[in-house]
Amino acid sequence: MLFLPRRALNCGTHNFTKISSTLDKARFSYTEKLKKSPVRSPIATNEPKDLANNTTILNVFRRGLALPNRKITRFSYKQKLHIYNIFMKAKQSGVKTSPDNTVKEMRQQINHTGRKLFQPFEYMTSSKIRSVFSRMSALHKGGTLKQPKSRSGTC
Repeated sequence: MLFLPRRALNCGTHNFTKISSTLDKARFSYTEKLKKSPVRSPIATNEPKDLANNTTILNVFRRGLALPNRKITRFSYKQKLHIYNIFMKAKQSGVKTSPDNTVKEMRQQINHTGRKLFQPFEYMTSSKIRSVFSRMSALHKGGTLKQPKSRSGTC
């Protein structure tokens, strides 16, 4: 950047740098077009005249951009026991399973009658399984991990 003394700017004896690159040419032509146009900026032409009575803008603000509410889920005894068994099998064998593989296994698991062990509404996401594995790992390190107990006594 070229620094000039203030008196050179005031009396008009300063020199401008030449426009050399295409980016400089584009900037220069854009600023010239903005200076010549009667409107301040192209963005200002798109703004509504009366913001207080504009219903579309008010509807956008009413809707908001907040995060959606999270669904709080409680795991069933069957889900807890299944995840616990996978976790303990991985601890004993030393080969850990990924949450994505656990999700696939959970969706394909079949019980003794030949039906799927879990219904579609009982499927867990990989992020939930990752969270459960993390909690189980912390409890296992602390020595307080126990097999899940059934609340109602039935599966």
